Amino acid sequence: DAVYAAIALGGVAFTAVDDDTAGIGTTAPTAASLTEDGGLVPYLEYSVALHSAPTAKVTVTLATNNSQGAVAPAVVIFLPGDWSVPRTVTAAAVDDLVDDGDAAFAVQHAVASDDPGYAALGLADVVFMAVDDDAPGVDVAIPTVTELGEGSSTTYSVALTLPP
Repeated sequence: DAVYAAIALGGVAFTAVDDDTAGIGTTAPTAASLTEDGGLVPYLEYSVALHSAPTAKVTVTLATNNSQGAVAPAVVIFLPGDWSVPRTVTAAAVDDLVDDGDAAFAVQHAVASDDPGYAALGLADVVFMAVDDDAPGVDVAIPTVTELGEGSSTTYSVALTLPP
């Protein structure tokens, strides 16, 4: 149409606002008690996730704060191309064969990156309770011999269930 073809349009100015901010978080489990002996709850899993795409590799190093617990893997890595996939972390109580009672342990996270937004971030500990299964006792192993003749003997063994 000739009328519309004659209309001159002015330029339209706009600004793109980047609202992605660096962030990292965990999806902590609701139950946090783990049994030492691999009983009802031998391990729990949780996820570590980034909130936005990093400009460089983001490394999260994981460790427990004491010997009551273990964590795997020891390191999770996020790359700019796979940042949106949460990483699964597994925490477990360590069966230490010591009657030391229930004890808390924390999975600690150290974040490192060449991306300045992620390099400045910390990540809170995830705390678990290691439920102790150890109790002192004595095991006596008696042979299956039911009858001994006069002057004969047999042997049996006695062992502690835990170190003294």
